[in-house]
Amino acid sequence: MSPKSFNKILQEFRKYENDLPISSMLCFMEILESPGLTVSQAVNGLDLSKQSASRALKNLTHRARPGKDGIDVVRAEPLPEDYRVSQHFLNERGVELEKRIRQILSD
Repeated sequence: MSPKSFNKILQEFRKYENDLPISSMLCFMEILESPGLTVSQAVNGLDLSKQSASRALKNLTHRARPGKDGIDVVRAEPLPEDYRVSQHFLNERGVELEKRIRQILSD
């Protein structure tokens, strides 16, 4: 990926939140490759701490933390066999962002 493409992708994320952490962007990109991403998978795949991975994924949902909205591009669903673990999937806004990112990467 060229620096110009990378910058265009950053700008797409910045449309949602100007100071969105890179870790959240990385988690979004990982969800593109592995729908249903869990915090543990993000920890292992992206070399993030558990706390950082959890915070990064929450930033992508509708609520980052109490009193702060997330960018709402991902939905979290509990695993049926273990409700303590959430899987993360793109929602409609996430699919639109994915299309724009894939277009940038194909140019």
